[in-house]
Amino acid sequence: MAHRHTGTPARALVLGGGGAVGVGWQTGLLAGLREAGVDMTGTEAVVGTSAGALAGALLSSGRDVTDALTALAALGQSIDRHALAAGSETFQGARRQASLDTDPQQALKAIGRAAREAKTLDEDVYLRLFGTLDDAVWPTGFRCTAVDIATGDLVVWDQNSDVPLLHAVASSCVVPGLFPTVTINRA
Repeated sequence: MAHRHTGTPARALVLGGGGAVGVGWQTGLLAGLREAGVDMTGTEAVVGTSAGALAGALLSSGRDVTDALTALAALGQSIDRHALAAGSETFQGARRQASLDTDPQQALKAIGRAAREAKTLDEDVYLRLFGTLDDAVWPTGFRCTAVDIATGDLVVWDQNSDVPLLHAVASSCVVPGLFPTVTINRA
């Protein structure tokens, strides 16, 4: 990737999902790189999904990526094992049903319907888990992905999306049936 104005190399970082393990692994990797003298802060383009959205948002905002561990600990305290088992079963059932559909878009919409109807944490409680991003402004070059539950379309949030960073990252981290869907109010 070359910088479009100078021809000098640009840095891009793509961070994937992985749930709690993904958050821990990516946080540890980024903190370890920083300690070894490879600071990824200032990377021109950061794209994240789910766990990578949280780590990427913190990194791009110039915040300590280990703040992700605080959010992870709060999440662990807010979910009991019965809710986790029920959410997992809801997700697996929706996934099995969606796998029978030959149209991938329809399958994603079916999972979206199941996610919307699932009994989960209250959305406000879920959003508070990402409180470290509550006052953060969209960092230039940061993007994160989610799926629109009504259409099944991939959505890429960025600074031009007119969506608060906290809501965008939280929507990227949703596990259907376990966490609540995130309401995005767009004009």
